[in-house]
Amino acid sequence: MKYSLDFSLLPELNSTGILTTLDADIEAMFVRIGVFPETLNRARGALMLFSKTFGAHDESWRDEAYIRAGLNEFYSIEQVLKREHKIANLPGSSLEIYNSLNPLLHLMRLMRHLDVHTESFPVIGYDTKVTVHFNDPPQEWTYRTAIIKDLSADRLRKIRDVKQKYDDAKLDRVVEWFLEKQKVFGVCEVFMKGTEAYCLQLISRY
Repeated sequence: MKYSLDFSLLPELNSTGILTTLDADIEAMFVRIGVFPETLNRARGALMLFSKTFGAHDESWRDEAYIRAGLNEFYSIEQVLKREHKIANLPGSSLEIYNSLNPLLHLMRLMRHLDVHTESFPVIGYDTKVTVHFNDPPQEWTYRTAIIKDLSADRLRKIRDVKQKYDDAKLDRVVEWFLEKQKVFGVCEVFMKGTEAYCLQLISRY
């Protein structure tokens, strides 16, 4: 049986901010529930690591290391959540990434597995233009960020069970979406949005 994916859940990337921390409302939900301190810290850690690629480094291996570490930290949210859910003796089961309908979460999980177990993703610097609204009139600003090079659905299909678990057209579609959107504000913004989306979805169940 193949995973269900809902492309309406993909995040909008119309703007970016200067903050690299978890959304305040999501943080407040974690604090209110009070039984997932390590899960919250893993989310904070993932955001911190992804944000290190904002601006891009002259030495690409640094951005590659931050992305690899960030994806690992993102994946660990699922593992720690499962443990803290059990310790708190809560009913039901915690939300695992593959049970989400959000295609970006599935993509990040697959990219983590490929990057760790099979082959690394080359990262390059990319110049993108943004409109800064602090001034009147707004001004256009060019900055350099990091994007992932050579990602393809075919590379992801090398992972065990991917061909059995994912519809080809849907996997192609989410990869195409990612390759386009990472050029807006950089790969860091896409992955940070994905991390926040997972956190909001998992914490909203409690």
